[in-house]
Amino acid sequence: MLMKQILAHIVLRLQFLAHGRRRRITPTLAGVSATDDYVTTQLVDAMYIVAHPDDSLLFQCPDTIRQIDDNRVVATVHLSAGDGGRKAEFWLAREEGIRAAYALMAGVVNHWSSSSLRVGDHRVSLFSLTSKPQVLVIFLRLPDGNFENGKGHPRYGAQSLLKLWRGSRKVIATVDGHDTYSRNELVDTLTAILERFRPRLIATQDYVQGFGGSDHIDHSLAAQFARLAHRNCSFSHKFVGYLGYPVDELRPNVQGDLLKRKQEVFYAYGAFDESVCNSEESCRGTRYAEWLSRQYIVGSETIGVVADAGYSQRVARGTVVALDPSMSSTEVGDATYRWTQNSGTPVTLSSGSGTEVTFVAPDHSTTIEFTLIVTSEFEESDESVVKIVVI
Repeated sequence: MLMKQILAHIVLRLQFLAHGRRRRITPTLAGVSATDDYVTTQLVDAMYIVAHPDDSLLFQCPDTIRQIDDNRVVATVHLSAGDGGRKAEFWLAREEGIRAAYALMAGVVNHWSSSSLRVGDHRVSLFSLTSKPQVLVIFLRLPDGNFENGKGHPRYGAQSLLKLWRGSRKVIATVDGHDTYSRNELVDTLTAILERFRPRLIATQDYVQGFGGSDHIDHSLAAQFARLAHRNCSFSHKFVGYLGYPVDELRPNVQGDLLKRKQEVFYAYGAFDESVCNSEESCRGTRYAEWLSRQYIVGSETIGVVADAGYSQRVARGTVVALDPSMSSTEVGDATYRWTQNSGTPVTLSSGSGTEVTFVAPDHSTTIEFTLIVTSEFEESDESVVKIVVI
């Protein structure tokens, strides 16, 4: 067994040396066009950092759906390949499934542009949705290392995120053999990605529960690496953690149309991943059905001051409309909320400040835009804009 592990590691290193200087990997998957390095000036509204494909669909959805519906720029970073010690066909299919799921989430054709994102001495695989380029998925392709015990898989040299975290492995290689990371390099890479896109919201998995709990080890590790990176960031943002597999112990809280859409998105992914269910019938009676009907945040931290004016709304004429700044937050001190109407038929706010602000919608169709700025004793947030469509 030891000899097999040594040989597997040698193969990984040879692959890295043979391919590491390539400018990019040219995908051979349907629905993907290869491009050069990713170049854009757009910033990200929300960045989700998870262990591997399907985690964001199970535990951070339908928040991802609502973000994309609101035309926000959304990026999801996958630390590990979710390889399970299996061949490349398996984890590449999982990546393809994620792209299919996010295309369905966005309501556009499943066609993506593939590129690489240069992060220091490292390159990560980045895909942008062709018809909706504000939807991005990023893959670092590190070995998951066996979610049950973190001991690693023979195919990938018994490498694991847990060993990297604890220091028993100084460096681990990606499953495609194209890169290697030390613990500090992984944190620095995540930090650089965050600083590059400067998201107002950084979301990860359960960072509150330590290792050895009822969630998978790789979920906890992704959250801990993400937490270290977020604390290195200089820009204002809110950091939140979502509950993982133990979420099925709580009451269902995803219902109606959002539940239906979350299920359909996951089934689209499941068509590419033979290890999960992929229809209402095949999911019925499984824990997947329980996970899909739930979504809970377990903790949050804030750096600086963050304004979030809430999601856009479509409302009926003459109704009372409540603005929702509940995702706004400050690092220290009390917050003051300042609302300003930018456009549309003038309306009277119940209060120009505070978290409970309402107005009566006009008796005719119009689109009203508001700006929210949050201030604390020490600093002021960037602007956040929300549109209210009166129909």
